[in-house]
Amino acid sequence: MITLMVIAVDRYFVITRPLASIGVLSQKRALLILLVAWTYSLGWSLPPFFGWSAYVPEGLLTSCTWDYMTFTPSVRAYTMLLFIFVFFIPLIVIIYCYFFIFRSIRSTNE
Repeated sequence: MITLMVIAVDRYFVITRPLASIGVLSQKRALLILLVAWTYSLGWSLPPFFGWSAYVPEGLLTSCTWDYMTFTPSVRAYTMLLFIFVFFIPLIVIIYCYFFIFRSIRSTNE
């Protein structure tokens, strides 16, 4: 979801501010943005390895996910924070970006 948010923000700047975004995203800056996005994701993926929640098998026992079925306060806190910072905030940013992208395209076509 974080990578999708970064892509949406990039498209937002390229489409809504085309002249301001020319030459802004160099290879070095793109790698820095990628590093920040992956570090952020890694930061939210590591806590179950250190005791804050846990990874458990799901479904047909072919994959793992964080333990959202245990109702201890620490597991519930991790689940809520994960939903807020890894799902809802990126989702709101994506919706914002694509709303203004569509609005910009619609105003260009009129």
